Amino acid sequence: MKKILSFILMISVCTIAANNLKAQAVPAPISFTGASSSTVKTTLTNTDTAIGKFVLLGNNDYVTIEANVNKVSGTIGGTLYLQGSLSGTSWNTLDSLVTSNQALNSKWFKQSPSYYYFYRIYYATSTTQVSTINASYVTRRIYKQ
Repeated sequence: MKKILSFILMISVCTIAANNLKAQAVPAPISFTGASSSTVKTTLTNTDTAIGKFVLLGNNDYVTIEANVNKVSGTIGGTLYLQGSLSGTSWNTLDSLVTSNQALNSKWFKQSPSYYYFYRIYYATSTTQVSTINASYVTRRIYKQ
C-alpha cells in the first residue's frame, strides 16, 4: 500500500512540475522567394524583391522577428517591411527599416500581442547592389498563474 501511495505521490509531483515548465522558444528560419516566383531567393541583385512568409499556428502572445540584410557589393539601398494579414492576401505594413550603405542592416521586429495569423518580410532594393537576406522568428505564449 505504501508503494502505491508513494508512486501516486511521485506521479502527482511530476505532473505539477511539468505543468509549471515553460517551453523554450527556438528560432524558426524564414524562407524567401522572389516576388513573382516560388524559387528560393537569398541573394538580391540591383532593383530586386524578396518575400519571406510564415504562418502562426495556435495562440501566441508575442512574435519576434530578426531580419538581416548583408552587403556583398555595390551601394545598399531599399526598404525592409514587416507586414501582417488575416487572410494571407491583403497585407498591412506594421514596421519598416530603410537600409543604408553599411555591411549589415539588422532589425528586430516585436509584435505583442500578435494580432495576425500571417506575417511576411518584404524587402525591395532600390540601388545598384548585391545583398543577401536572412530572417527568423520566435513565438511565445504568456502563461498566467
